[in-house]
Amino acid sequence: MKILKVYQAYFSPTRHTEEIVKGIGKAFSDYPMADIDLTQYETRQEKHEFKENDLLIIGVPIYGGRLPAAVTEALELFHGINTPVILVTSYGNNAVGDALLELKKCLSDKGFTPVGAGYFSAQHTYLKELGRHRPDAEDMAEIEKFGQDAREALRLMVHYDVQNLDIPGQFPYERPPMGPLPFQVVTNETCFYCGLCISRCPVQAISQDNPKEIDSKACIRCGACIQICPAQAKFFSGDGFEGLQKKLSANVGVRMANWCDMANRKK
Repeated sequence: MKILKVYQAYFSPTRHTEEIVKGIGKAFSDYPMADIDLTQYETRQEKHEFKENDLLIIGVPIYGGRLPAAVTEALELFHGINTPVILVTSYGNNAVGDALLELKKCLSDKGFTPVGAGYFSAQHTYLKELGRHRPDAEDMAEIEKFGQDAREALRLMVHYDVQNLDIPGQFPYERPPMGPLPFQVVTNETCFYCGLCISRCPVQAISQDNPKEIDSKACIRCGACIQICPAQAKFFSGDGFEGLQKKLSANVGVRMANWCDMANRKK
C-alpha cells in the first residue's frame, strides 16, 4: 500500500513512550511526518482525522493493565478511513495486562486497521529501579527493527489483511480502568514557582496560580510534574506509595521482554 504521510501520536508524561514511538518512526523518516502529543490537554480535545494513505503510529503507557482514561476519551475524537495503524504500549517492566488489546479495539471501532502491534518495557514511574534506564540501547535496536519490519510489511501488502495479527490480552478486560491511587504528589520548599509542571500536567491538576496546589482528585499520578521539575521539588508520598513500591520491588533485576507482531508475518 502507498503511504503518503505518517503521524506519530503518543501519551507520554515521562517521555519514554514518546521515545519508543519515535524509534519506530525512524523507519519512515523519509515521509512527511507530524506529531500528535496526546499528553497535552488541548491536543486531546481536538478532532484528528486520517485518510487511507496515512499511517498512524500510536503509543500509550499501561496504567494498571489498561489504557489511561484520558487516552480512551481522546480516542473518541480519532477517525480513520481504513487507515493503517501501528499499536504500541509501554509497560514498567512489570505486567502488560489488556491495554494493547484495548488500544486495538478503540481504534478499530474508529475506522483504523491495525497492521502491527507491540509492547516495550520502560522505566517504571513508581520505582526507578524497575526497568531502570529502559528503553536502553538494546531495546531501541529492537524498536527500530520493528519499525523497519513494519515498513517492509506495509510495502508488500496489496490490502490490509490483519487476520493473523496476534495481540495478547482478554475481553472482557480483566481489570477496570485504573482509579484513584492511595498516595499523592506533594511539593517541598525548594519549589521556585517556575511553572514548568503546570504546562506539562496532562490533566490540568496543578493550579495556574500556585504550582504547589494540586487537585488530588484530578491528578492521575503520571509523574510528569516530578520529572520536569528542575528543583526536584515534587515527589510521590503516602503509605500507599511505599506499599506499592514494596510490591513492585519483586521484579527488580528481572529483564522483562519486549514483544511485537505484524499482520502478514505469519502468512
